Amino acid sequence: MNPVSDLVRVITFPFKFVFVVGICWFINMTTSPDEKWWHWVAFGMTIALVVNLMRGLRALVAAAGVAGLGYLVYRWWTKRSSRKASDPNVVDV
Repeated sequence: MNPVSDLVRVITFPFKFVFVVGICWFINMTTSPDEKWWHWVAFGMTIALVVNLMRGLRALVAAAGVAGLGYLVYRWWTKRSSRKASDPNVVDV
């Protein structure tokens, strides 16, 4: 559940997909061209690709949520600081 590794996997997996399916296609065409089985490999790898994309999307949504929360806290803190600086009667809690 490491968001960085999920995003790295999202970026690298399509290259692995093309490589593995291409190798399987080549092996299938050179050994038994009448019996096509490489599309099953492509089907399974497509499922794995979709799962990886969903994990990457989850990591991006989580990062956007943390960034949004940080921005809201930043805005609250700067308003608090400026109000405290302009009004000497504000007591720091």
